[in-house]
Amino acid sequence: MKINFIIFFIFSYLFVLRSFAHTSSEVIEPLDEIKHFKAPQSIQFQRIKLIVDGLEIVGISCHPKNAKKQKPMAHLFQHGFSSKASFWLHSMVGKCLEGYRSYSFNFPEHGDNFEFDGIGRSIAKGESAKLARFEYLTQYMHEVVSFVVKSQGNPKIIMHGHSMGHMAMENYMGGYFCDKTTGEHRIDLARKSWITQHVEKAAMHGGPAQVESHKAFSAMGLLLRDPKTFNRFLEARTKFGLERIQASKELSALLKSKLIDRGLSSFAPLSNAFVSSIMDMRNLSAQDLLFLTVHGASSRVSPELVKSVEGLVKNGYVTDNGIDLSKVKNNEIPQILIYARKDGLAPSSAGVLNFISNNPTDKQLLIVLHNYSHLDLAFGRAYDKEVLPLKEAFFHSGITPELKAHISATPGMTYFHGGSALGPQCIRHIKASLKKSRYPKILSTQTINRLIDAN
Repeated sequence: MKINFIIFFIFSYLFVLRSFAHTSSEVIEPLDEIKHFKAPQSIQFQRIKLIVDGLEIVGISCHPKNAKKQKPMAHLFQHGFSSKASFWLHSMVGKCLEGYRSYSFNFPEHGDNFEFDGIGRSIAKGESAKLARFEYLTQYMHEVVSFVVKSQGNPKIIMHGHSMGHMAMENYMGGYFCDKTTGEHRIDLARKSWITQHVEKAAMHGGPAQVESHKAFSAMGLLLRDPKTFNRFLEARTKFGLERIQASKELSALLKSKLIDRGLSSFAPLSNAFVSSIMDMRNLSAQDLLFLTVHGASSRVSPELVKSVEGLVKNGYVTDNGIDLSKVKNNEIPQILIYARKDGLAPSSAGVLNFISNNPTDKQLLIVLHNYSHLDLAFGRAYDKEVLPLKEAFFHSGITPELKAHISATPGMTYFHGGSALGPQCIRHIKASLKKSRYPKILSTQTINRLIDAN
């Protein structure tokens, strides 16, 4: 009887162990050096590798070496399409110097080799390659958030997302989930409740809410979908004099040829405008450009992800079974959403329309920066000068009358506060966009009248 009990106990233990191993495993190791990045001596970095059903998710964390100075709250940063975890290094260090532990993970099939940046690439192998599709990113987000919550001892966390990281984060917080076994799209209310319990606040930057033209999106996204071209673009901007002019001419010719090859010849003359809508060189120092050549773009982007994102854009962000992802939100979590007026990848007018259409509560604040482009929302001088102070005020005190007064008094800023504070200024912004013919097919007079009546 005793032997039978021991055998039963051993088999039960192995079964449970196998179950956990199948679900996920993790490797955490010191990261003493990150290529081309100097971290303060008071901060310790770690490399993290999570393995979930064959999907290898690689990320980094940093924390104060002095454990007594570490605060219980954690910050989780999520990069955009074709970027990588190390894009957020400066922001991570900033939060660590305040005493917070910070985390950043690669999206599936994003990143570089260990030798190049010291961090690594998230890899999907074999059948798990389908997990690199956009619809599975919320499951990836759940694995990452669960890891951070467990690592911190079940705390509240603060989330930051840029571009596609904004999109995936917003859908995740809204409970969107696609079952990788059945392919079924659904809203998981139990998961949404769990997320609401653990996410203290969220700051999101430049998440595309709607795109007027599939071809326009393809043209604007071309630079980011080709990391080699992206890095050549940055390297050209670090040169001087005749050498810079020649490098810029060569790159411009390359971009135009790529646009023409993709059947987007009508956009070729506007390639420089597309570049400006993504990043404004005036807001990037030479050091910023050098940092971006290493940490700005992933060395590889999954064809599965590219295909799924383009398909989703073409279908208006609606899944096969009719879930409109532009409406999947979580209005219970305090959020600050930041858009740039000059952003061609995530137009602020579309962001405002989406914000209004989803009945935001007084826990949500959307801010439009009139003079900046896509990358400015998360990196560079504009981010340090304009965006970061807004985020810090929100993190420390929430959406206060003082914060709104500051935005109102700052030239080139507009805010839209959810709940009863949502007023007619939203309509003025949308009308201004209509006059520029950005969304004549999307916004009708009836739509605007309904919004006016509702506000």
